[in-house]
Amino acid sequence: SKKQNGSSQVDFNSFGSQSNQYFYPASTVKLPIILLTLEWLNEQHIRGLTLSSEFELVSSNACHSFKSNSTAKDDVLSIENCIKKILLVSDNRSYNALFDLLGRDYISDKLIQKGYRRSHIVKSFSGCSDSLLMEKPACIFYNEKRDTLFFIESSTYKKSISKLEIDAHIGDSVMIDSSTVVAGPKDFSFNNYLPLDEGLSMLIQLVHPSDSYKKWMISEKQKQFVLYWMSRYPKESKMLIYTTNKQYFDAYKKYLYYGREETLIKKNPFRIYNIVGLSYGFVTDIAYLKTKDGKKEVFVASTIYANNDGVLNDNKYDYETIGYPFLKYLGKTIVEKYKLIH
Repeated sequence: SKKQNGSSQVDFNSFGSQSNQYFYPASTVKLPIILLTLEWLNEQHIRGLTLSSEFELVSSNACHSFKSNSTAKDDVLSIENCIKKILLVSDNRSYNALFDLLGRDYISDKLIQKGYRRSHIVKSFSGCSDSLLMEKPACIFYNEKRDTLFFIESSTYKKSISKLEIDAHIGDSVMIDSSTVVAGPKDFSFNNYLPLDEGLSMLIQLVHPSDSYKKWMISEKQKQFVLYWMSRYPKESKMLIYTTNKQYFDAYKKYLYYGREETLIKKNPFRIYNIVGLSYGFVTDIAYLKTKDGKKEVFVASTIYANNDGVLNDNKYDYETIGYPFLKYLGKTIVEKYKLIH
């Protein structure tokens, strides 16, 4: 949308969008998990329980066990640090911790209540087999003196992971190990799914909340916290793990407009607020681009399948030649079309 004289001119465009066509969403599912975690926190009404409260997940198996890496400020396991790390570099451990904090049932029920009935977020990225994913771990929140502030007992999910209602078979063959390839597509029927339109709606509802049932029940301060970290570059975080590691260049997860350019971003008249996904050949970006003066803004969600040989699990995907360049030039085209750069 382009804002002019207090009013908004809105354009809607879509291409190739099919609600019954599956793609693997990878890390884009982290956005609703972040927002649902904030809703969960607001529902607890526990005195002293805050974003920065340290917590620990206790389980008999490693799939669900999480605790602080150290006592260093950035290493403490807290909702605040998990959200920062997810939004800065798409940190999987932080997502896994928030997923297990909420639990599969809470996530599913909340998404349905909000009308996101096609979204299917049923797994963390632990890599554990489905047989080990029936436990919701115990959770302990600590106060600043590290006394127990809040305790949640472990439980067992009553229902197994549900099956998607759409065809979720991808690829021509699947690599089982270094020497074995099995003919036939990979079945994602019991995996995560975040349709582009619902993912984009989630982001729009964050930026411009309406009074609809899809509204995120978070405070204005929490909203601004999420948006701030969505738009930061790793170097802006002042977290040593990211500012001192060359792996985390400025445009590390800004696929739209930058692709995977390891470039130094000095000044731009617009900011990118986004969540990305990269796995099994799919490259996805759900983003909000806004000029610094706030007069122009664009929401865009795009995914592309970059896997010419049709083999999954072989780690030979066409990200560099197809995926990243496509999103880069799509972003540049959008920026030019809506004149986000003068």
